[in-house]
Amino acid sequence: QMNDDKDPISVLTPEWAYQSVHAEVLQEYGLLGQSVRVGILDSGIDFNSSCAREQLRGFLDVVQYRTAPYDDSSEDFSHGTFVAGILCRLVPQADLFVYKLSNAAEDVYFITDILEGLDAVLADQLNVINLSWGLAAPAGLQGMAWEDGNRVFAAALERVAAAGTLIVAATGNGNYENALDMQQLPNGSPVAISVGATTQYGEIAPFSDLDAHLFAPGKGVYSDYTAEIASYNNGTSFSAPFVTAAIAVIQQAYGSSREQLTRDDVLDILLLTARPESSTVTFSDGEERAFPFLALDYG
Repeated sequence: QMNDDKDPISVLTPEWAYQSVHAEVLQEYGLLGQSVRVGILDSGIDFNSSCAREQLRGFLDVVQYRTAPYDDSSEDFSHGTFVAGILCRLVPQADLFVYKLSNAAEDVYFITDILEGLDAVLADQLNVINLSWGLAAPAGLQGMAWEDGNRVFAAALERVAAAGTLIVAATGNGNYENALDMQQLPNGSPVAISVGATTQYGEIAPFSDLDAHLFAPGKGVYSDYTAEIASYNNGTSFSAPFVTAAIAVIQQAYGSSREQLTRDDVLDILLLTARPESSTVTFSDGEERAFPFLALDYG
């Protein structure tokens, strides 16, 4: 628990992150993701979690090619399960598709697995996908040059976007000045919507990169570690599903319209409804300055 008299959310509780984006509005208006097909490309999902039992409609494992859903990112914490738990809490009636692209033994996303997962997304005709990771480790390129790997990955993302699937990507946990390559993918792709992290105090999280379209809770977020354990965790990985859920809601709201929303249409809606905020940022040279940003808000 964290206490701060200046903070309107004075105690860190399981509810704070969801309350901070006014998630209760979704329940009030019945916007729970009905008939929206949402994909999570990650480390898998614990089949015994309530999220998997109630909402999972498809599972593909491109790592070990098992047929039954699972998540082995670590013994007591499952990255994909945590991401899915946030998403399912926000849109508990969406159809969930999970693509397992990594495991604990390798702890890296290989470019061939990424491409296979994105091909499956195309085949499943999803509305929106959540990518809470980046192509950053040299091992993931499997011998390709950085430029070549980026080019192949970028082309695959563009194919998915051209088919009408919206892409949400975590902006990364480097530092305020983005230690990674400026073309870091997937968050650097022009067809993706990138998400940074905020704290319970409404500030930009110290680990979050700044190159994001908008920001959502990412420090001290509560979700499922496994089917048996729930707790708090930090990362832009866990900010992204808040935005993925918002996009699912937008797509549900416009579902009866003949008009197909583009990535730019959806981004415009997200930015127009976001809260303008400012955070004090300290850069590596010691300079402090106010950094304006837009915070996700369902209200």
